[in-house]
Amino acid sequence: LKGELARIDALKSKSGLAALFAHLNRIGVTTPYGIGVSPDIRDTTHNAAGVDQGGLGMPDRDYYIKDDDPRLVDIRHRYLKAVGALLALAGQPNARAQAKSVLELETRIARAQWSRTQLRDPVKTYNKVALTALDAATPGYLWQTYLADTGVAGKTDFLIVGEPSYFKAFGEMVQSEPLAAWKSYLRWHLIADFAGYLPKAFVDANFQFYGTDLRGTVSIRPRWKRGVALVDGSIGEGLGKLYVARYFPPATKARMEKLVDNLLATYRKDVTQLDWMGPETRKRALEKLAKLYRKIGYPD
Repeated sequence: LKGELARIDALKSKSGLAALFAHLNRIGVTTPYGIGVSPDIRDTTHNAAGVDQGGLGMPDRDYYIKDDDPRLVDIRHRYLKAVGALLALAGQPNARAQAKSVLELETRIARAQWSRTQLRDPVKTYNKVALTALDAATPGYLWQTYLADTGVAGKTDFLIVGEPSYFKAFGEMVQSEPLAAWKSYLRWHLIADFAGYLPKAFVDANFQFYGTDLRGTVSIRPRWKRGVALVDGSIGEGLGKLYVARYFPPATKARMEKLVDNLLATYRKDVTQLDWMGPETRKRALEKLAKLYRKIGYPD
């Protein structure tokens, strides 16, 4: 990670944050928001790019701002210790002071974020914003640089912005928070997000907080199980192809497909013979049966 840490250290002004966020997003590092592509909920025949609040090292905004829950307050103290420990392991100077800066910045991010209740509103979280209007919606942040560096520019005319007030506050944070605080924040997330691939001391320190302190898990899974999970998460379809070649031959799949065919045939027969079902309901039931998608064992 020395090259990535050097990239963060080399940042000379906050005007470079957008390009740095773009790079870090592309390699899987946490930044104050996430970008992704999914079916447009108002037009599911098309995919849409969207941005949503993010950037916290703890699971939820409540961990930062609720002072009336002793457990959350305790976790907050443990988090501060964990941030300092990992930064120190990475040879960062003034690790404790940097950790304090990280927690303060993340607390400000948390205060600006929407609650879980607000996030469940599909109307309020659907805000179609033209790419050309993003800079005005988030004053102080160079969206056009970010979009160009992530490869989004030229592929769409708009983004679905999940939480407009959060992004306005984020723009204000870019302007008001010291550059040094942003650098500490990005160093921490770079190291934490890659801790699982670093030497054992990093793995253990990271697990102490995210496994034991946060979730109460006493011991980490054996290394081979973590290795299997990594392969499954990274190239799951490739692993699946090797698995079915050994354990699920075509004859087995054909047998299962025949079983499902028999089930569907029985359903169709039952539907046509139900006394309580009217003609229109029966028609709709048969149409639904005809549209059922079967995925047996693996995709074709």
